[in-house]
Amino acid sequence: MKKVILSFLLVFISLFFASNSAHASTQEQLIIINKSVNELAFFEGGKLVRTFQVATGRNSTLTPEGTFRIVNKITNRPYYSGGIPGGSPSNPLGDRWLGLDARGTYGTTYAIHGNNNASSIGNYVSAGCVRMHNDEVRWLYSRVNLNTKVVITSSKSSFATIAVSHGYLNPEQARYMEAVKAGNELQKKLTSFNRAINNGNLLTINQLYDGFTKQLKTTEQKIGQVSGSRNRDELGNRYIRPAKEAIERTIYEVSQYRLIQQIEQLAISSNLSEAENEMAKLERLKRRAAEIKLAGNYKDLPSSVNHTLSEREARVQGSILTRRLAEFESAISSGNMTTINHLYDHFTSQLRLTELKIGQVAGRSTRDKLGNLYITPAKVAIERTIYEVSQIRLIQSIEQLAKSGSLQNAESEMAKLERLKRRAVEIKQAGNYKQLPNAVHYTLKEREAHAQGAIMSRHLIEFNSTIDSGNISTIENQYDPFTKQLKITEQKIGQVSGASTRSSLNSDYVTPAKIAVERTIYEVSMLRLMTEIDELITNNQVEQAKLDYAMLNRLERRAEEIKKAGQYKALPGAVNDELLLRKQTITEQLFGSE
Repeated sequence: MKKVILSFLLVFISLFFASNSAHASTQEQLIIINKSVNELAFFEGGKLVRTFQVATGRNSTLTPEGTFRIVNKITNRPYYSGGIPGGSPSNPLGDRWLGLDARGTYGTTYAIHGNNNASSIGNYVSAGCVRMHNDEVRWLYSRVNLNTKVVITSSKSSFATIAVSHGYLNPEQARYMEAVKAGNELQKKLTSFNRAINNGNLLTINQLYDGFTKQLKTTEQKIGQVSGSRNRDELGNRYIRPAKEAIERTIYEVSQYRLIQQIEQLAISSNLSEAENEMAKLERLKRRAAEIKLAGNYKDLPSSVNHTLSEREARVQGSILTRRLAEFESAISSGNMTTINHLYDHFTSQLRLTELKIGQVAGRSTRDKLGNLYITPAKVAIERTIYEVSQIRLIQSIEQLAKSGSLQNAESEMAKLERLKRRAVEIKQAGNYKQLPNAVHYTLKEREAHAQGAIMSRHLIEFNSTIDSGNISTIENQYDPFTKQLKITEQKIGQVSGASTRSSLNSDYVTPAKIAVERTIYEVSMLRLMTEIDELITNNQVEQAKLDYAMLNRLERRAEEIKKAGQYKALPGAVNDELLLRKQTITEQLFGSE
């Protein structure tokens, strides 16, 4: 029976002391010094109370590593080797000394102490002791107990993990502590981030954003490792929710700012098409931001944030316009009217976009400055070329009308072209614009001649069709408009630069038309003379009618000679039949049965 009672007592005693030991491990103090980051952590009651920056040995061996105890606490310890009294401002030990039992010493060689050189803290400078800022070592001195365990190590692990490995914390306590530590760091960053938001400083917001969001992710990860949904919710409400609110207030503005920076780099490197595509993406991002912020009822950012974005956006759009202007001016300098016309619409669309962006910038003086920088040079280039581009496009329209057979519209547009040219001369003289290269005008003259030639060719088709019909009255009716277009065509071609070009144009347009004229000119002249004779007879002007009749005979003979010599294609028989019939009628009227 005695043996049973004795065994029970032994078990009870062992459990009692084990329980007290476990309880003491969470209540006692612990100091950890991590030389890899030169930081000291003070634990008390199973919690990380404070961390401090420290200075350690100037090489890796001077400050001993291991587990030690604080074996003495001394105020105003003299610096014996230097003969400096305790409490002196020049004392390199400061005014507090926490002696360690390291390397067989008993608190007289190695210690945690103050300093007389605050700039040394955080560095590897000591002969082996651990230096702290004087105000911080005083705080620690007042809290730490004798015989407190001190762990000195060089580790990549967190203080909580090191505390677990030394039996001070259990893993769950360490995870909670690491989550709190991450959360506290997040709160610090949130304070700085909110300060930047409240100041409306978008540049600072952008600079802080990545570090802040990275810390947010780290904190979320650490909280996710904590046991108990209640603990996680409490930590999430304390740290995560306010941080996410700040992110959601600024994420679209930061995204816009960074996209603008990317566009700026694209423009600088002359990737203009990609830059313009990204500007379109920016517009979509802005619209999406407005929708989400309206739906989420987010607190507005200071107006200076949007002012900064508007100005940066206007400047990057201006940068795109400036490079488009360089392209446009290069085309102008080359005198390549085709390229000028090709670039014109896109250039003017970029000009309008830039005007729009600048119009959204706050401050009239800033808008004026941006306008002078970007808009004015672009408008000068437009004003130098607008009439020439208008002419080339009108000429293209005339060509299409002529080829489609809309001759009346084509000729009306030709008249409009003449008015446009006169107006251009007046405006350019009044505005004293810099002259365009001659090649531009040469191109316009040649294209205008081609357009007139297209009208001429269409008229020729119709005129030849009428000739083939053999209807002399219709031929005569079309003759004057046809020859008028021929004269205009000759005039336009005559204004073209280069004899070989003029010769080619004449071969294409004038020569075929002249052949048609020469085939019909005598017949048309005879018909018109016969019509005149008819009128004279009707008016009883018989003698004059007989004189014209004699002229008609000479005209017939001349026509026969010319046509034989020129070997012109014969007109349809119906033409000669009609003329012969008309002449017979006149002969009978003038001479009867003579």
